[in-house]
Parts: sequence; C-alpha cells; structure tokens
Amino acid sequence: GILGVDDDHNGYVDDIRGWNFLRQWDDPSETYFSFPHGQHVSGLIAATANNQLGVAGIANSRVKIMGLNVFNTTTPGQDTGQPLVVMEQALRYAADTGAQVVNLSLGRIGKSSTMLAALKYAVSKNLFVVAAAGNNSQAIDEGRPFAPSYYARELNGMLSIAATDSNPELSSEDLSSGCSFTNYGPQYVDLAAPGCDSQEGHINHGLLSTGYHAPDNPQANDYVYMAGTSMASPLVAGAAALVISYIHQHSGIYPTNTLVENILQQSARHQTNLERVSSNGRHLDLPLL
Repeated sequence: GILGVDDDHNGYVDDIRGWNFLRQWDDPSETYFSFPHGQHVSGLIAATANNQLGVAGIANSRVKIMGLNVFNTTTPGQDTGQPLVVMEQALRYAADTGAQVVNLSLGRIGKSSTMLAALKYAVSKNLFVVAAAGNNSQAIDEGRPFAPSYYARELNGMLSIAATDSNPELSSEDLSSGCSFTNYGPQYVDLAAPGCDSQEGHINHGLLSTGYHAPDNPQANDYVYMAGTSMASPLVAGAAALVISYIHQHSGIYPTNTLVENILQQSARHQTNLERVSSNGRHLDLPLL
C-alpha cells in the first residue's frame, strides 16, 4: 500500500501491523505502564521455534499476530471509561478484517451491554474468542462478574480461562485453587491453563516469554517472566490456532468457532481438584489435541 493512505478503505491508515485504538495510530507496540504485556502475550502464542533463541510459542510458525492495543498507558490507577469503548472497537475490527482467533488478556469487574453486543458480533463472524478470567482471587458469579470473560457462558465460540501453576514438580493435589491470584468458578470459567510457576528461581513465579527490545533503555529485556490469567489465556488461544490450522490443512476448510470450542473442551483433561476453578475441572491438555 501507499504510506499515509487508507488503501483498503477500512477507516484505518497504514494498519499493516495492527492498530493502537486508544491513541488512534498504526503502532500497537506501546508498553503497558512499562510492562511489555502485549509482547509477552504474543510470544506465548507465536514466538519462533527452533531458532536457539528465547522461547517457543504454542502455535509459532502457524500463525500471524494482529496487534490491537487497547490499554490506557498514561493514567495508572485511573479508569477513564475509554478503554471499554476501544475494546469493543478492537473486537469489531478483528472480526471485520478476517481474524480467526482473538485473545483478550484484559478485563474489568462489572457488566457491559455494549461489550456483550461486540462479542456477539465477533462470534457471529466466526471469530473464536478466548478471554482471561481475571486476577482478583475471587469467585466469578452473577453478583461478581468480570467482563468480557463473564459472557463466555452465554456465547458459543468463546471460552473463559483461569490460571494454574505450571510447576512440573507439583502434584495435582497442589493445584486445588490454581494460581493464588486467579478468578475462578465452574459456572463462569470454562478451562484452566498455566499462568504462574512456583519453581525456585522463576522470577515473580511467572512464565517466560518475549519482552521488548530497546537498546537505549537498560531496563528493557528481550525475555521476561510474567504471571496472570493474561498468560493462561494466550496458551488456549494458541491451542485454538493449532486446531484451526490442522483442520484447514487436512480438509481445506476452516472450522466453525463452535467446533473449535468443543474440541478444546473435549480434549481437556479433567482434574477433580480443579472442579471449583473451572467447569468440570477442565485443564488445557495439548497432547490430546
């Protein structure tokens, strides 16, 4: 396309890498309060494998990342209301531009009819939606909703994700409540996936993924540890991308988002000790996909 021209007439100029919906420009790579949140999430999904560098994403070479930044990076601790609007804009943008999976490592306590409308629009376009259940250490229920993941219960083609400890030295009995920060609730959380790691030496008990490269910033790191349901959600999104890629490769067609949801749920392993965390104690199980 031509620099500075809206070549595809979608209302966004030079959006070849994605879009920053808060600032309304074409660079989605801005960090979130100095944390490389989006970069970390993207790496968990799509970091290149077999290059002797850093980490490998769940889906690595099988996906392309469309970066859509909706975070308010200028007013820590303040809620201007604007991020909710841009979340909805980003969802509709993803659906209209042909994305097949969207990962929502974000959210807020409460409900929103306009967010629900945007989610309904997204799944109607066969976009598969994966949403983090939140880090408030609380049960999610009708009286304590956490949106957008709260709406997965009523939408086909959407999953809500809690976080568990990825420490392989733990027995299954040690995972009875997932990571200490995770929201939970078998009626409103569909699946659990790793979102923290209590192994000795793992900084902040997080998962290792891509950070941000900034030669002029000595605090920047190419790879960082971070913990949260924000880290669990992209693992499921990456798994969904693998399912879609496999089905398309072998059949020539793209599966419906409902089929992808069913495959991920049916292939999940059941852990009795996680029954208070996710529906039927389901936990992502990649080998069974």
